[in-house]
Amino acid sequence: MRILYFSLLVIFAIGFFTVPQAFADVTVTNAPGSSTPGCEETADGCFIPSTVTIDVGGTVTWENNDTAAHTSTAGSSTDGSSGVFDSSLIMAGSSFSHTFEEAGTFDYFCMVHPWMIGTVIVGDASADTTPPVLTMPASWTNSTSTAGLVSVPEGLGMIQSWSVLIDGLETWNFYNGPPGYSGGEQFTGTYDCEVFPPSAPPVMAQQVSGNYPYWSHGFLIGTSTVTCTATDEAGNTATESFTVTINETAADDTAPPEAEVGVEVEEEPEITPTITISTDKASYIAGVDDNVQMSGIVENSDIDDVAIAVITSNGSITGVNQVYVESDGSFSWTIGISNLNSGTYTIKPASPCQSHDCRETTFTIIQNPNAIYNAPGSSTPGCEETADGCFMPSAIAVGVGETVTWYNDDTAAHTTTSGSPTEGPDGIFDGSLVMAGSSFSHTFEDPGTYDYFCMVHPWMIGTVIVGDASEIAAFIAAQEEEEAAEAAAAAAEEAAWIEANPGVVTNAPGSSTPGCEETNSCFIPSTITVSSGQGITWYNNDTAAHTATSGTPTEGPSGAFDSSLIMAGGSYNHTFYSVGTYDYFCMVHPWMQGTVVVESASQQTEVEGESEQIEFEPPTEVIETEAEVVTESDEITTGSEITIETDIVNQQNNSQMFAYIVQIKNESGMVLSVSIISGSLGEGQTLTQAISWTPDDPGVYVAEIYLWDDMDMGNPLSGVETQYFTVT
Repeated sequence: MRILYFSLLVIFAIGFFTVPQAFADVTVTNAPGSSTPGCEETADGCFIPSTVTIDVGGTVTWENNDTAAHTSTAGSSTDGSSGVFDSSLIMAGSSFSHTFEEAGTFDYFCMVHPWMIGTVIVGDASADTTPPVLTMPASWTNSTSTAGLVSVPEGLGMIQSWSVLIDGLETWNFYNGPPGYSGGEQFTGTYDCEVFPPSAPPVMAQQVSGNYPYWSHGFLIGTSTVTCTATDEAGNTATESFTVTINETAADDTAPPEAEVGVEVEEEPEITPTITISTDKASYIAGVDDNVQMSGIVENSDIDDVAIAVITSNGSITGVNQVYVESDGSFSWTIGISNLNSGTYTIKPASPCQSHDCRETTFTIIQNPNAIYNAPGSSTPGCEETADGCFMPSAIAVGVGETVTWYNDDTAAHTTTSGSPTEGPDGIFDGSLVMAGSSFSHTFEDPGTYDYFCMVHPWMIGTVIVGDASEIAAFIAAQEEEEAAEAAAAAAEEAAWIEANPGVVTNAPGSSTPGCEETNSCFIPSTITVSSGQGITWYNNDTAAHTATSGTPTEGPSGAFDSSLIMAGGSYNHTFYSVGTYDYFCMVHPWMQGTVVVESASQQTEVEGESEQIEFEPPTEVIETEAEVVTESDEITTGSEITIETDIVNQQNNSQMFAYIVQIKNESGMVLSVSIISGSLGEGQTLTQAISWTPDDPGVYVAEIYLWDDMDMGNPLSGVETQYFTVT
């Protein structure tokens, strides 16, 4: 591989501005009773006030003073969420805040009750909206021979330097000589230049005198695109690009002719080491819980590790790994596709391609051909009377083992739940709440006819037919026999539990609409008394989902017990050990309230278990790494920045180029972020590298730290280090 280098001098301009003493913060409340239509017709609206104005940097806090849960979601009920902010469900008595860093007008709505709408106006409406003007250098072509790397383009001196201008102000200078700056006024916004395809190495950081970083950049043989992006202080962005073409020419033959010795020696054919990658399938269905099973083979080589990168069609790296090569030359990797969008992806071996023939492969993520869509506007009755129905198509036939994907193209959340509105869920599949723009998939392993409906909007019904008639008949007969045996066993088990725990509470049929509270009969009985150590079973005999949650609608959950959603036909058990009176309610339908009285105490035995932790000493590496997660406080919360810092120690007697890679995954193994820093370590030098990341959601995360020689060659310099952290 041949690379042509030039130097890039980036000059950063620092602007000074005055920070306001304070931003105007605003509080918005949910109108009481806004969970039912009508508030949208009042002067105050459903969000009070319905329109607020704040400064850039100001914060809006939404307080839920209603008795039902709501959301505050940027966007509109017709177009769906815009992604600017989303509170998710705000329970009664809770709140959600968002700080607006950019000027503009932001509409929002409640996803559960889409008639609730509001507007936030941020900053001056007459703000500057004109993007900066980028003046790019002309595209450039040069050549290099196969004799080696050319560190400086021949004939390209200071007089031929390139400049990038923003609004007529000099910002970037491209030189092949030492760093320098020609002076003059500079652009004070933010700006950057990127090269595609990435060079090898992408960036080599060098220490220089003065305040300016000085970068050397290498271009691959072929045509590369330099794309520069500038954003002014008003937030307006512009992007322009130019190309650099490097042609490879044959080197001059300067070797003297060899003398003939009279003996003809036959040269042995050269054996080229190869690295080959393949996948178990050429295409995978988006939204399906599936994995790409990648396998590979290394031939005519004794390397221990192969560095691999997964690259999108636009050149972005979406995942990396460093896999061990078995004694027979094979290696493998499993890649989850749940976070991959539709498109073509390349799996590319990155090491050691300077001495091996590296053969990459591709796979494609496609939309499911067995697709069903929620009809737009199906959150209100009427779609069930149309020819298309509320699920489009309303009936679909698939083969055994095939997957069906439901796409929610509506602006409201829906469920895809097997069963019927009259008999409730049958437990075969349930998508729970599928938000607008999201999807749910289910693979049908058994033949049969499967009815389903939306639990939130029960007029929405559909059918999936799996297999042919003979397959369905045989399966139903076997299933009925199995279900009868299971039902008998379950009935015996339930009878034994009820005998030991006589407390039973049922949801009143129709309690999902107000009225039962007037006779105190939403939970039957509304008050129940048990002995300490006994349990209560709540049975949901209604057609809608309910909860049994300790606490009150006014004060919220107390934390003593919570069933979460009990689907129609389902149940929930809880055993009470402490004497006392426990009020409870349904979080979905807060007019439903009940009381549990526990009369006598019993001793609860608490068993403590011990776990043994085994610490492993990492092996000594030529390049040692030691990483840690650094935060401003002991607790990591969503929206707070964390830093993964790694000390890198070069224990060799020579300098070493490196690519420092940090890959962050969630507890499901989904890759959320890949960050790369390249540089150079001197002999015996210790260097600390840091990469920052901000989590959006709570959960358990892992940071994987890789150290390769660079992204193109990809030779591992140390083992993979992992750091786990929890976000609340």
